[in-house]
Amino acid sequence: MIKRILPHRTLLAASGVASIVTWACSSTVVTQDTSLSAATAGTGGTGPGGGTSTGGSGGVHVPKLKTIAIAPASPAVTEGATIQLSATGVFDDGGQKDITTFVNWSSSAQKAAVVSNMPTQKGLVDGLIVGTSTILAVDADSGLSGSEALKILPDVVKTGAGSDYTCAQSKSNRLLCWGTNAEGELGLGPGADNALPRVVLSDIKDFATGGTHSSALKGDGTVLCWGYNKTGAVGDGTLVNRYTPTLVPGLSNVVEIAAGYVHTCARQMDGWNG
Repeated sequence: MIKRILPHRTLLAASGVASIVTWACSSTVVTQDTSLSAATAGTGGTGPGGGTSTGGSGGVHVPKLKTIAIAPASPAVTEGATIQLSATGVFDDGGQKDITTFVNWSSSAQKAAVVSNMPTQKGLVDGLIVGTSTILAVDADSGLSGSEALKILPDVVKTGAGSDYTCAQSKSNRLLCWGTNAEGELGLGPGADNALPRVVLSDIKDFATGGTHSSALKGDGTVLCWGYNKTGAVGDGTLVNRYTPTLVPGLSNVVEIAAGYVHTCARQMDGWNG
């Protein structure tokens, strides 16, 4: 709402209205001008998007949202933990403002991470399982958005390494591996090396890494092996490399496993079997 406040009528007669009126505006950004053309100035939307209104030589400018930045950049959280993200609006007049509570938040991978839109918890992210998710902050008025790729990392309880690769067991009993995959040691199928941890198995009790092969003890007491198998380290009765976890036949009730450079051993309830 724009209103003009007129001085006493005796002053009007002496000087003329246009040169002495005082203008007031309900907008958060107010420009006072002695020109009547200022009365044409308007205001933007109710959200951070805003807008621009001009009126003659000296109008009212409502800063317009140009970009949204999410912080921290390249966020990461361990599974089962939370991280608070914030959104900053950058406006066309160079100003910046925290708009965390104005934007709508979303996660592209709901199974990996969820983000709150509750008024008192906007931008709070829960890491659910290991993986990645794109977190979006959208301004409804302007349609502008900002995004960051969130990494959900394992809450690691054990690590192991082979010649050129690494594996880790998370608190939620997932096995993740990364590095070289020339012999199938990552257990992710034939293909390129991986520079980031990727989930290989769930529900594992233990694992072991050899030179270029790996093994995992499942919750039911069975064993899976994969990778280099020219010496029979996988234990499936062949000498063919296995690029995905392969069940070791005839092996059950296992309570512990170990791996050498090109061999594997398993301890059953009644003793070792290698």
